[in-house]
Amino acid sequence: MGVRMQLVLRHVRLVVPIAAGLSAGLGCGGADIGSPTGGNLQVTTATSGPNPDADGYVITIDDGGQTVIGTNATLQRENIEPGAHSVQLAGVSPNCAVAGDNPRSVEVVAGQTVTVEFTITCTALTGAIRVTVTTSGSPTDPDGYTVVLDGADPGLPVGTTGEVTFPDVPAGTHTVALTGTAANCTVAEGASRGVTVAAGETAEVGLTVTCAEPAASIELTTATTGFSLDPDGYAVSLDGGAAQPIGVNATLSLPGLSPGSHTVTLSGIAANCHQG
Repeated sequence: MGVRMQLVLRHVRLVVPIAAGLSAGLGCGGADIGSPTGGNLQVTTATSGPNPDADGYVITIDDGGQTVIGTNATLQRENIEPGAHSVQLAGVSPNCAVAGDNPRSVEVVAGQTVTVEFTITCTALTGAIRVTVTTSGSPTDPDGYTVVLDGADPGLPVGTTGEVTFPDVPAGTHTVALTGTAANCTVAEGASRGVTVAAGETAEVGLTVTCAEPAASIELTTATTGFSLDPDGYAVSLDGGAAQPIGVNATLSLPGLSPGSHTVTLSGIAANCHQG
């Protein structure tokens, strides 16, 4: 008797678990998801010279907004689209100049940092005035003088022969005056001078003072007593010079005399009067 066998085939599903931490790299073309898409831009400023811009500058990238940057500072911008860009430095004071092109063209590369450096040089906004004083003659002023700038007290003291300097004077026209001179001293060409100051330079002013013996004066007094006084008074002559009238009871001042001895003569005395 024969044996009959039946073979049954069944579908079997094989499930293979993926352990945690196992990664499968499935590349489908295109950029790597982890690669940077933009670049970085770094802008630096380096300023030298006197009177730098007090409020710094302004940076503009392409046609974007303005960003303030200091006179010696660094500005960082990230995620800048790769390609050509323009960087401009503005807000620069008139006494400062930017070296090189402004604006600058720069090429930004993805994942890299490109640096744009602006070098700025500033010049002085102010100058100085040096005043030199020379005195001759005798007696000179014992306590010296005072030099005043634009009428502003207290001024700077200076000896009869010496010099003083006014620093940080704004560029333009100014007035220097010598004050405190003694009565017997005079300043050649006047005690006040106009002077023009250029930025970064020192203007020179020379003042020459001449002193002489101070002038003297004589005060002459007449006092007449008795009867029948001289109706037309008297006459006074100094050092044989022209006569000057004086009353019988009067005072006459003779100023502007040089120091030394002088002779005063009283004349025109009536016959009934005599000089005591």
